[in-house]
Amino acid sequence: MIAAQESTTSDSSKINALEKGSWSVQFEIDNFLSISSFLGNNISVKYHLHPQHAIRLGISLDGYDNSQDSERLSSYERTDERRVKDFSILVKPQYLYYPYTDNKVNIFFGTGPYLSYDFRESELDGKSDYADTLSAIDYQWAQNTRYNIGISFVAGVEIFILDYLSLHAEYGSNLYYGKYEYKQSSRTTYSPSDQPDNGSRRKGGEDYYYFRYDNVLFSVSVYF
Repeated sequence: MIAAQESTTSDSSKINALEKGSWSVQFEIDNFLSISSFLGNNISVKYHLHPQHAIRLGISLDGYDNSQDSERLSSYERTDERRVKDFSILVKPQYLYYPYTDNKVNIFFGTGPYLSYDFRESELDGKSDYADTLSAIDYQWAQNTRYNIGISFVAGVEIFILDYLSLHAEYGSNLYYGKYEYKQSSRTTYSPSDQPDNGSRRKGGEDYYYFRYDNVLFSVSVYF
């Protein structure tokens, strides 16, 4: 997972890679000492505008669209068709400040906005046939949306093992405003038509604020 360097030989004259124009990719070290995504599942990079000033960006993007058919037989015959759409995105840019940059061990502080959006929609079309006298057609629909907007703070220490390779531990906190909304509807139609139809609609949601502390994160950075 670690990007190849232009040169794998460390420059002994360099203490670290905290210099203008340097890029790095970052990976989290979990409890089992394996490497995974850090600030974002798709992108987690840092760029130094100056030895003491850097910007870091994490992006996570997920989504799928799925359809599934099913059929079961018991005392009656039942067929279902399900469709699910799901999409989520998280964008987390941060500004980092290094007070001192002339050591192998360097502390840093940072802040930046936090933006996330989640969307999920599901539909169910079902039909039940009870012997030869009655059938019921069901339709269910639900939609959920959630978004968060806020600001994050981070403080940590970065230790350079080589001039292009470092380990860091950091601790963060986050202040968010969020909004959650849901809509649901269902309808059952019977045949023969002299049976009463059933249907319902619901919607609701909530607004919330919260302040949260993150766990201490350990990660590795590779500079180029």
